[in-house]
Amino acid sequence: NPAYCRPGESPLACELRESNPSVALIMFGTNDVYAFEPEKFEGYMRGVIEQTIESGVVPALFTFPSQPDYFEESRALNAVIIQLADEYEVPLVNLWRALEGLPYHGINPDQINHLTVPEDGCAACFDDRHLQAGITVQNRVALLALHEILQGLKE
Repeated sequence: NPAYCRPGESPLACELRESNPSVALIMFGTNDVYAFEPEKFEGYMRGVIEQTIESGVVPALFTFPSQPDYFEESRALNAVIIQLADEYEVPLVNLWRALEGLPYHGINPDQINHLTVPEDGCAACFDDRHLQAGITVQNRVALLALHEILQGLKE
């Protein structure tokens, strides 16, 4: 948006400058298994991580749930995320593991590019019933990770 972004500025650089966050939750999703081979995905992830760090922001990398028809591809891209978090020494949030015990691993079987949503739509109700939905688990995991990261930044 030219009203906010500078000429030639990437969308990420613009967002980081405008928002001025201390932490960026970096989540890619199941759609990426269609578009990227692990090497290409790694290159893009490196760019996002480096641009985030250069902006003085802590990147927190999230794994993602496996695409049901692309399990091996999902696993390969998640391995890249894990390796890069280790290499750059940035926080890793294992959403894949948090969703593993849910029906369909938290993925909506009718819309495999979306996480499941509670019947009443409350994705921020963290009781046992609502935590059977993928989006609620993702939100809870993100909040817990953010809390831990912010605690670490205070030390």
